[in-house]
Amino acid sequence: MTRLAGGESGALGELYDRYHEPVRRFIARATSDAEDVDDLVHATFLAAATSAARYDGRDCSRPG
Repeated sequence: MTRLAGGESGALGELYDRYHEPVRRFIARATSDAEDVDDLVHATFLAAATSAARYDGRDCSRPG
């Protein structure tokens, strides 16, 4: 996220490669509309890119 906030274009691809499967599983469980899962995964990573500048540096953003 720090690299993404700094404008490194490859950082979003690396985030996607590393986390798209767990994000996809979560979204698939959270929604009953299987046709929208891929669109929602895509939107999630676009939102990450948009909000990267506000990232606070935590190692994990999962709720505790």
